[in-house]
Amino acid sequence: MAKKVFHSNHIEKLLEKLIAEINGQQTNIFTKDWIIAPTSGMGQWISIETAAKKNNGVFANFAIVNQDKFLRDLYKFICGHETERDQETAKWIIYKFLGSSDFLNEPEFNKVTEYYSDDNLRRVQLAERVANLFDQYQIYRAGMIAEWNDNRLVYSDSETEKWQKWLWQKLDIDHHIRARYKIRLDLLDAFKNEENRHRIKLKYPVINLFGNSIYTPFHIEIFDKLSEITDVSHFIIYPSEDITKTNEARNSLLKSWGKKYSELASIMNTDCIESVCADPGDKCLLNKVQHLVLRNTESSEAVAATSEFLDSDESIQINSAYTEVREVEILFNYLTDLKNRHKDLYPRDILVLTTNIDLYAPYIKAVFNNAGFKIPYKILGVSASQKESVITAFTSILDFGENDFTSEKVLSLLETKHISARYEITDLEKIRALVDKANIRFGIDKPETDEQGKDYDETRWVSWDFGLKKLTLGYAMLTENLYDMPGEESGLYPFNDIEEESGQEIFRLTAFINDLKNVVRAKKETRTLKEWKDFVIADVLEKMIQAANADKPDLAIIYYRLNSQEEAEKLKDENDEPLRVEFTVFWQGIKRSLMSEPGEFGFNSGKVTFSSYRAARGLPAKVIAFLGLNSSVFPPRDSPYGFDLISKYPETGDHNKKENDKMLFFETLMSARSHLYLSFIGKDRKDNTNIPPSIVADQLMDFLEGMVENPTFIREKLLQEHPLHGFSGKYRKDDRRFFSYLYGEKAGMAFQDKTEADSMTELREISLFQLRKFLEDPIKWYYEKVMGIKFEEIEGPLSETEMLEPDHLQKWEIRKVFMETRLEEKTLIKKLKMDGKLQLGAAGIRQFEEIKTEIQDVKDRYYQRISGDPDMKLVSIPLEFEYEGKADFKVTVSGTVEKIYNAKEIITYCVSRKFEHRDKVRAIMNHLALCASGEKIRSVCVRRDNPEEFFLDTIARKDASDKIEQIVKLYLEARDRMVLFAEEASKKIFELIEEENKSNSDEAKIEKLKKEALYEIKKLAYPEKYSFANLYIRQAWDEGLFAENFQKWVEDTIKINAIISF
Repeated sequence: MAKKVFHSNHIEKLLEKLIAEINGQQTNIFTKDWIIAPTSGMGQWISIETAAKKNNGVFANFAIVNQDKFLRDLYKFICGHETERDQETAKWIIYKFLGSSDFLNEPEFNKVTEYYSDDNLRRVQLAERVANLFDQYQIYRAGMIAEWNDNRLVYSDSETEKWQKWLWQKLDIDHHIRARYKIRLDLLDAFKNEENRHRIKLKYPVINLFGNSIYTPFHIEIFDKLSEITDVSHFIIYPSEDITKTNEARNSLLKSWGKKYSELASIMNTDCIESVCADPGDKCLLNKVQHLVLRNTESSEAVAATSEFLDSDESIQINSAYTEVREVEILFNYLTDLKNRHKDLYPRDILVLTTNIDLYAPYIKAVFNNAGFKIPYKILGVSASQKESVITAFTSILDFGENDFTSEKVLSLLETKHISARYEITDLEKIRALVDKANIRFGIDKPETDEQGKDYDETRWVSWDFGLKKLTLGYAMLTENLYDMPGEESGLYPFNDIEEESGQEIFRLTAFINDLKNVVRAKKETRTLKEWKDFVIADVLEKMIQAANADKPDLAIIYYRLNSQEEAEKLKDENDEPLRVEFTVFWQGIKRSLMSEPGEFGFNSGKVTFSSYRAARGLPAKVIAFLGLNSSVFPPRDSPYGFDLISKYPETGDHNKKENDKMLFFETLMSARSHLYLSFIGKDRKDNTNIPPSIVADQLMDFLEGMVENPTFIREKLLQEHPLHGFSGKYRKDDRRFFSYLYGEKAGMAFQDKTEADSMTELREISLFQLRKFLEDPIKWYYEKVMGIKFEEIEGPLSETEMLEPDHLQKWEIRKVFMETRLEEKTLIKKLKMDGKLQLGAAGIRQFEEIKTEIQDVKDRYYQRISGDPDMKLVSIPLEFEYEGKADFKVTVSGTVEKIYNAKEIITYCVSRKFEHRDKVRAIMNHLALCASGEKIRSVCVRRDNPEEFFLDTIARKDASDKIEQIVKLYLEARDRMVLFAEEASKKIFELIEEENKSNSDEAKIEKLKKEALYEIKKLAYPEKYSFANLYIRQAWDEGLFAENFQKWVEDTIKINAIISF
């Protein structure tokens, strides 16, 4: 029997060697061959590639498993029973003893007991960490465990070791759990038996370990012993050609990233090592790096690459971005451009690694799903916490507490399809609107009075109980009048703006709220582990969650986690009573394990694969991208517990995240066949300061600098710093390094969705509303309608607090209600409070009085003018003019005009402090529309800022049509280029025009006025403290549109002012 070791820098060559070894092995065709791989991703790759390389395309009768799974199978085969690690059971036993009088009363353990004194959640968290440490000790400190079993300390001066030894002995001796060290001893002892050795040889004639770069002392000892019984072959990924000279590395990358390779080499028998390396050559910069690593040569010893070579090379690219979403956008542009230039590149050839797949997954979906050009992709390994599933529905309900009964948090639960499906709720947007309008903000239910009969404050009016009553009565009674409902001393105003089909949704919502209340209240109790398990299954999983066939794997995980503490359910406390715990104590460990459960892995999808970097370690691809290489994230640093004896007394071979992941990055560098793409957050989006990349990216750039004639090229050109926004003007410059397939010309040309017929239909039918929005703010209109960019969210989350102070829009709504109602003042205030339009308590009364004082005069003047009920009129204005070479281009402008009184006047009001450009535009557009339709109409707007009304007299039909035609032509022009207009700077523009038109104009004054006009724009983009920025103006300013197109800005200002002037 023998142990063989093969190593290669090229995993495909290593696989060829594996296949050759398998083909040369004389084994029974009915005997399963065993391949041990480090990850499921590697296992899938081996299976697919081996089947493809075999002549018949079949890869059968093989078992591909990881090291632990193989040892479990071996243990069951030899020892006759399962290897149960019992870590969950160990946690609860440790929890029990941490609360025992023996442990609490031991003076030497005081520092530990003080940590969790009277806090059972801390106690169970400590128990879980200790159970995990005990598992690690058995792998990395088997000698220490043996000493503990003999009641001896290894570190006699360590107080930490004393209490851990005490707990270990209670755990191991008193409860006889099947610990790892016992499994190891059982196997080593079984290997001595001749019959067992014969059985092992028959079942495992050859054991192939492929791609495993990390071995623990626990595992390597067992595999070395197995090599004395049967053939054991190790196929190792190693970047250099001579593994025996690991400690003599000259290559700086091998020195820095290869410390774990040194440990690996030291535990392998170098007498039986065979190298099967492949020289990548030097046709591109990436291959040159790989070649130098292979030959263990430093970059300075290589022939320097010329600037001409680097200008044409694209094999390595490093990108700096402001945010994660920008990283993904830049990657999308890179892949699209790469595909356009390499027709033989397919999605399956691209592997994208991320430092945190849960963080990047939503950004990947947002960018790739909404791009004009669809790149097929698959995201692998996203944890349960980051995707909609039965698991997230289950945990969301059980995490919900009494303080979470806010409007947004409750409706967020219903956004989970597994919950809404159980209650047959189908129109969540409608429910969201009803909850908002019913003024449901927070609180379950608050009694009208306390036990002494003292009135509660008005916050009851924003509770779920009060709001649901408003909705239910509104649906049933169809009245807006105050209703004296039993149990509601203050009465309530039913909310009756409810469509008939919404009634059932309200009743279903009420049923859900009642079930949720029952769960929240039950969680306040103390129960046994079994009682809690039965409760979460019956009252949550089966009652509140709808599971389909596709959810069976998730359900299996939930039941497995709940049943993993089945042995612990039998535990009793010191009084020999069943162990009882609070819900948070029961739940914390189960929740953590559920939410960290990784998703599916399938590396053979034929699509671009996104994965966490550990799950895809060592896998080769033509193009490998690595996102999130930030200095603060990669490589990660170990964060050991303060009582971790491994970190306190380190030894060679210990687990080290930082060194392991440096090694993994090395494997990534060597696995990229044609392109390596690295990305990191290199700028702080708040203050624009530079942020360094991960040390591995920095060291790679240092290495590259030694390979080139001009070292500055690497960080000046190879490292690309991208702007904050994907639609930045930087992407429209003549620079081949910066391009966009998501915004701008390329996006429009390459990914146009609309047909020419669709576009012409849009142009021939223009709504009055769209014309008005364009004229009110042409810059905002252009970004939203032409570029598809919205800086302002149309609809945010629901408010979760009572109104403390109305904002500008809410004050406008109060003014509007006040202007249009004739209710008695006290009744109006109460209704405004219940409807959520006014603050509760005395603050609301003061606010109402303030608003009343502001606009009472406007209301009086408005009601003096109007009589009767207002009418509305539909308008349709046909226009015909020359457009794009067509002499008879026809357009129809249509819309609705309201507030028409006595068929002769449009009477409106303006309660804003200032009669602004948008107010004037609205009045003028409605007036022009009616006049162009042939109506003899006048328009009056009663203004708050001026006792004199804004007045428009009737104008001729043709004159009105000509005005609208001017607006439409400017609107059509704005579809191709931004119309530049900002009312705040118009005064300076007209002062400039006036100066330019003088016969003796002053050039210095003209330049001064230009700067002042630009300064007015800058103030809008970047206002002083306590002012709000106009984000659309800011974007145009940042792109230099005002400065670069100053004359066009002047012309646009003249046009718009001419349109709105009479």
